Amino acid sequence: MKIKDIYPLTPLQEGIFFHWHVSKNVYFEQSSYEVSGELKVELLHKAFDFIVSRHDALRTCFNNTIGNDILQVVVESIPSGFTYQDESANEIFSLENFKKADKKRGFNLYKGSQIRLTVLKLGENTFEFIWSHHHIILDGWSIGILINEFFYVYRCLLENKPFTLSPPPSYSEYIKWLMKLDKENMASYWEQYLSGFNAHTGLPHFNPENQNSEKTEGEIFHKISEKNKKALTALCQKNGITENIFMQTVWAIVLAKYNNTDDVVFGSVVSGRSSEIDRIEEMLGLFINTIPVRIKFDSKKAIKDILIENQKAYINGISNHYIQLAEIQSKSNLTHQLFDTIMVYENYPIQENLINELDNSSQDALKIMAVKTYEQSNYDFVIMVLPGNDTVIRFVYNAQKYDHDFIAEIKNLFERIYSKILKNPDSLFFEIKEVLDPVEKKDSEIKLQGYRIQLSEIENALQQYKKIKSAIVLVDDKDNQGKLFAFYTSHEKLTEKQVRAYLVKKMPSYMIPSKLIGVEEFPILSNGKINKEALITLAQETTKNSAYSLPRNELEAKILSIWKIILQKEVIGIQDNFFEIGGNSISLMKMVALINKELNINLKVLNAYQFTNIETLTSHIKEDIEHGLEKVDEKNTKSVDIVNQTMSILKNKQTIS
Repeated sequence: MKIKDIYPLTPLQEGIFFHWHVSKNVYFEQSSYEVSGELKVELLHKAFDFIVSRHDALRTCFNNTIGNDILQVVVESIPSGFTYQDESANEIFSLENFKKADKKRGFNLYKGSQIRLTVLKLGENTFEFIWSHHHIILDGWSIGILINEFFYVYRCLLENKPFTLSPPPSYSEYIKWLMKLDKENMASYWEQYLSGFNAHTGLPHFNPENQNSEKTEGEIFHKISEKNKKALTALCQKNGITENIFMQTVWAIVLAKYNNTDDVVFGSVVSGRSSEIDRIEEMLGLFINTIPVRIKFDSKKAIKDILIENQKAYINGISNHYIQLAEIQSKSNLTHQLFDTIMVYENYPIQENLINELDNSSQDALKIMAVKTYEQSNYDFVIMVLPGNDTVIRFVYNAQKYDHDFIAEIKNLFERIYSKILKNPDSLFFEIKEVLDPVEKKDSEIKLQGYRIQLSEIENALQQYKKIKSAIVLVDDKDNQGKLFAFYTSHEKLTEKQVRAYLVKKMPSYMIPSKLIGVEEFPILSNGKINKEALITLAQETTKNSAYSLPRNELEAKILSIWKIILQKEVIGIQDNFFEIGGNSISLMKMVALINKELNINLKVLNAYQFTNIETLTSHIKEDIEHGLEKVDEKNTKSVDIVNQTMSILKNKQTIS
């Protein structure tokens, strides 16, 4: 394959690339269209291949084996991702099973195209179009362009008419524009923006996942009534605010209530399409980014005034939307994930535009009967606002972590808040918050490094491990460090590595205890209760001098030297947590790439994410090398020819280093 272009990743692409290494099924997107009409398979095939040849984003793969940066590589041509199957006579064929298998197949970001189209014939003039792609190459706006162009080209082929499409603007122009931005200035903006924010504001009711179970998606819909829709439109127009800002403010009030705070941060997806770039609205690619939204409430201010302030804050921050979330995170006081809920305001009505396009076509063209979409993000809770004549709100959640009744409670609270605001936008914030039902605080809740944590949830997760009999989690506040220690009794001897690997699958990293200690039995006081002080003393003894423990062997020393290069730090102990000393998802990938290069192994990003200090990471590497599990095999899935061409081009390309 011949390379056409090479350029770096956008901020969100870097994050998605990391999460793909951790879990191959996240950010897989699938749209299924039920279609009726006469179909010319060969023309559909030609239309698909033409669209792929037209847009660079559809011929892109990724490379992280050259230098310290991840690159996206555009090839001149690529094998067709079009498939046609006639299942009309297959009585046992299951469309749902086919779509599940397609999801499981996923994509290999290292090679080939990251998009495919399968056309299934299910009956006489009845078809299913299944579009699958990886989110790393396309955002929602781009999907709208892609689908409309595809059916336009098909219609032209069907009617034997010439295409009147202009040459598409190049995604590389957007990348060049991004590279010229002042990242340091943006980082300073976010540091100031998040200054003083010290407490994570997420949702409670975390339920540990079932071990080895896949993430399953739950969803609750809410439609805004016609009366409220009119009131919302009037409020926004009168005060110069957008519907997006209104919805963000409502969600912030929900989080303020659940976290008993007036200072809230959550995530928001922004378009990333700057008007400074010519024909940006016609480009295909991933432009969106996820940024934090911080809303601080003044109890004595009217909600209307808070809405106006939030709108101004959004406008003032637009020029700083083009930075990696990991970089923003590093500027905050929180050492782990800044937020775990996001809001998406979808202003790209794909289905409506597509139906209009087909309705304007000839009688021989296809008709869309129904559209179903599937997407899986890395977040466990997403609010998706779909504006239009009927604004619909989707509450999408990870059913392994939140139960349906709780999300229904969230939906009802959201509705009550916006209804009250629309009824009287001059209401003060404390008046809105006061009428809401109080949120019960659990006895075992603590606040650690800015995060609210239920100790009982960690204990329950440990006790779900079949080999563990009982568990207790304690907090050590010595020297104001605030560390979590977990103690357990088990049916058989377990290593800390085994237990940690289990917990990593069950909960966010900030909930995982610093030490996991197995004991034969818990020490008991004379009153029959567990001697917690004795357990904490035991934990302190096992971790003494861990603040700066020197490497004990050659492998630990080698890993330490790599960490120093990646993190640009000279003082690192073998028990220091990678993320707590300045690491993030992007630097983690760079660290893994350098380890693999220096040690000639195939360490997975997921394993580095699980074992976050040098001591446990080295132990994992050593154990897997001894068992022959770290052989360099994944690199064979990457085209050697592509790598060689990339190296050659980079020597002559000054814009990328």
